Amino acid sequence: MPRPAKAAPVLSIACRAILAGAVFLLPVTSPALGQSAPALTDRPALSEEATNRVADLMATTGLDRIFEQFGTAVAESPALDAILADEAFVAAWQQSAREAFEDEALVARLEGRLTEYLSQDELDQLVQFLSSPFGQRVNGLELATQDQPPEAQERLMLEGEALYADAGSQRQEHFERMLTLTSAEISNAMLAGSIRAMMLGLHFSNGGDIAVPWEEIDEEVEATMQAMAGELDASLRFVLAYTYRELTDAELEQYIAFLETPAAQRFYALTAFSVGEIVHEAMEAFGTSLALRLNTVAV
Repeated sequence: MPRPAKAAPVLSIACRAILAGAVFLLPVTSPALGQSAPALTDRPALSEEATNRVADLMATTGLDRIFEQFGTAVAESPALDAILADEAFVAAWQQSAREAFEDEALVARLEGRLTEYLSQDELDQLVQFLSSPFGQRVNGLELATQDQPPEAQERLMLEGEALYADAGSQRQEHFERMLTLTSAEISNAMLAGSIRAMMLGLHFSNGGDIAVPWEEIDEEVEATMQAMAGELDASLRFVLAYTYRELTDAELEQYIAFLETPAAQRFYALTAFSVGEIVHEAMEAFGTSLALRLNTVAV
């Protein structure tokens, strides 16, 4: 299907806005173990008390809000730069996005995955760190970044860029190590999901068929992600520099030591894989819902 010439620059603008939003939405500590799923070996069932601690762990790290926040970003994306002027389309888009992502079942699925595959010992280690004074301080810094409103994100990204540029070589090495351990996998999953949604919107706004062209969309998402890979890596560095600006080099080393523990790697690998899987499926539900609504309102 041919696309108007304006589609390419609109996509570029939208992707940049979504890039900033997706990066700031994420819990900044999400270590990734590559593209493959972590080994999901059977673990002894957690006690009821331990299961409740998983829910508390998600609340502490902001994971209980991640899908709702992401859904809000997707819902607001059509209005980022007056991309879509059709009020009926925007209303259908926003309602479909909120329905797809403000579903408590998504959080329950993530909680269930963590409950099923985290051991009691791993959970104890995570809770011990996050409940320590240092863990509480680090987690507070991360949540402060995650909760930044959209209008503040560009300014904070610029501040993070300046902080990274001014950091000494040792501090930059710490950030590089953290980048290896943290957020790249979950960031890519969320960003790809956002771009997928934007491509879907462009398809419909350009007069596409109601049938959702997922194969075509996925090809364009892959191409866009490849083009934005360097920008994503740079953005993550800037977010790290901004988020941990109050930590000394010694404190960064202390935090890195925690991120390198098997318990932390296990927790965040499970989180990254599960969030990516859930977002992918929710995007398909979003597309189906939007297609039905657009058919109903005859956009």
